[in-house]
Amino acid sequence: MGEGTEKTPWRQHVILGVRVHDLPTATLNAVLEAWLIGDVARMIVTPNPEFIVGAERDVEFKHLLNRADLALPDGIGLRFAVAALSEEKLLHRHTGADTLITLAELCAKRRKRLVLMGGSPRKTERAATTLRKRFPGLDIAVFDPGIIDEHQVRLSEATLAGIERLSPQAVAVALGQGKQERVMEILKQKIPSVRILMGIGGAADYVSEAVKRAPTAWQRLGFEWLWRLVQEPWRSRRILTAIIAFPVRVAWVTLRSGRFLSATRRVLHELRQHFSRSVQSTSFVNIETSSIPELMSVRTRIAPSPTGYMHIGTLRTVMFDYFMARQSGGQFVVRIEDTDQARLVPGALESLLKTFQKLGIDYDEGPVLQADGSITEVGDYGPYVQSKRLDIYKPYADQLVKDGHAYVCFCTRERLDEMRAAQTAAKQTPKYDRLCLKLAAEEVARRLAAGESHVIRLKIPDGEVSFDDAIRGVIKFNLADVDDQVIMKSDGFASYHLAVVVDDHLMKITHVLRGEEWISSTPKQIVLHSMLGWAMPVYAHVPLILNPDRTKLSKRKGDVSVEGYLNKGYLPEAIINFISTLGFNPTSDQEIFTRDELVKLFDLSKVNKGGAVMNTEKLDWMNHQYLSKLSPEALIEVAKPFITSDISNERVRKAILVERERTNRLDEFEAKLAPYLVAAPYEASILVWKKTDAADALQQLQGVRSVIAGFSAETFTQIALLEAAVKEYIVGAGLSNGNVLWPLRVALSGAEKSASPFECLWVLGQTESLSRIDAAITRLQTS
Repeated sequence: MGEGTEKTPWRQHVILGVRVHDLPTATLNAVLEAWLIGDVARMIVTPNPEFIVGAERDVEFKHLLNRADLALPDGIGLRFAVAALSEEKLLHRHTGADTLITLAELCAKRRKRLVLMGGSPRKTERAATTLRKRFPGLDIAVFDPGIIDEHQVRLSEATLAGIERLSPQAVAVALGQGKQERVMEILKQKIPSVRILMGIGGAADYVSEAVKRAPTAWQRLGFEWLWRLVQEPWRSRRILTAIIAFPVRVAWVTLRSGRFLSATRRVLHELRQHFSRSVQSTSFVNIETSSIPELMSVRTRIAPSPTGYMHIGTLRTVMFDYFMARQSGGQFVVRIEDTDQARLVPGALESLLKTFQKLGIDYDEGPVLQADGSITEVGDYGPYVQSKRLDIYKPYADQLVKDGHAYVCFCTRERLDEMRAAQTAAKQTPKYDRLCLKLAAEEVARRLAAGESHVIRLKIPDGEVSFDDAIRGVIKFNLADVDDQVIMKSDGFASYHLAVVVDDHLMKITHVLRGEEWISSTPKQIVLHSMLGWAMPVYAHVPLILNPDRTKLSKRKGDVSVEGYLNKGYLPEAIINFISTLGFNPTSDQEIFTRDELVKLFDLSKVNKGGAVMNTEKLDWMNHQYLSKLSPEALIEVAKPFITSDISNERVRKAILVERERTNRLDEFEAKLAPYLVAAPYEASILVWKKTDAADALQQLQGVRSVIAGFSAETFTQIALLEAAVKEYIVGAGLSNGNVLWPLRVALSGAEKSASPFECLWVLGQTESLSRIDAAITRLQTS
């Protein structure tokens, strides 16, 4: 808003108007969604036009502009008023109807309740019915505003009690300028559940389809007023007054301000652009507070500790973070949390970064492993390793102590162990007994000056806290059950709880996704955000990944590390596809997704609340699907690290191509290639087909050998040619497929189960094939 904006209750809050920023519709949706599901200061949205021009001091003009909005929602007049008075361009703006529809869609998707309040109950109910049909599952209620004082605009106690009982997350008010803004301010103060308050003016007219929007051509020509006049002739006086008085008043304001000539030039320039450009499909809005840039761009992060390999559950969270960031055009950040120095594993950080590289996961900020093994950083919010940020945390801890939200504790490990043992024996919740909170300030200062070992503890307040988990809904905590957590350790390192809150705030993280095991730490972080005066990011706690017996995934019952699966020969694409759809199903009729498809389809609200079983059989199937789609060259390349044989050997390369149809993992190739390289010993009995005998097997092998010996070199270039030639012999001789092909296949492979005889012939070549058939004939003759 301009410098001359009157001081209204909205000044201190976020307002979506229509003035400066060219914010695309998709970004508006992301911003609304962040506020809808976030546990942050509430958002007030008003598409009313008085916030777009630089004449807010002129009360008469504001009233006139509000009336003109009825006739000129997207027409030339409003666009020119912006150009003349605020030196800004307005290509298209979000009307109340546009924004209400967006909010209704988000509420339906996020399972949030929406209340619609309007001056005309019949029209408002019709709008709600239309929205229910458009968005199945939308929880929308129509409420009579119950205004008991038209002059000061007050809501009745019954109205407030009714809305509070519904506990909505969003309220859209259609009462016209002035009244609706006062109602929003009342609801902001009285109903804590409301995340978004929206003034929508006459939006119910359009949403209920009682009034049809003008065609785009009418809007571009500035005839929206005429379209409205045809539909609602009883508004003729208001409409005609607005379209006559409005341009005159705009001209008078610019003339009086001495900006008439410059304003005229801007209007003419806008006029030329208006009729030379194509119709704009993107909407633009204004966002005006220092905090809103954090929400305009979603910023997610993964913050592993370098204590070992990447857990498969961590990878799922990584991918969810990645999808959210890429979906919104935001940033995905990697941050290393190494404040617990006792648990650090040498080389774990390098291993973690190598895993990101192997999986092809690109992140925007964080530590980067170079080709020479060194680690650098990219991004503007570093350092991205917590042990390098120690000087950042201490001032916040000191401030918390100064403000009375934290205190110094000198208790020894021995005393704490004794205290907790006694509490456990008394069947009490183990908590610090606040002995050091009772110390006088002078004693604390003296002991600190003496260099006595100490920590800083958070002073947990009384009461209850809650947050709206993006997956699980509202979760409440009784702070009486929360310990006074250490936030600064005796070694000078910040604890996890302080460091994570400070880092998320300073790095402008908007969404925090993490495993459900971290839910219990959330109340401490809620308290810290409140004490530091910071808005919380959106929290989402992802369910655990389980063993088939539905116990927590553990090393005792299978691999838990991403590296373990990579080392077994699962392709990165298959691992990502599998883990990304574990507990999240984008569609019911598709299993294989590209990464771009997953980015497009990801929806945090569709993540299951219950744990997901690590089904390795499905992972095997999925990996096989990816292997089968690789080109021959690509397959051989990815198989190379898993094979000890010379990959340049033609027989090895052919065997890889043949065996991929029976291979789920790359590490299976080594054993599958062995029979092609060295003839395996076997019993002569397995050469015999079903009810036939050894004599028949011998006869069939001798017959087919003479045929194979006569094949040309060209026949051996393709499996299909070999199959056609052998089957031509079988048909021509009047033989049975089984009688011929079974002993031939066993002779070539040395096994009861193997590739087809035609594939074996192609891999082995004519010379080796004849040699193995001869060996089988000898076995039958001597058995």
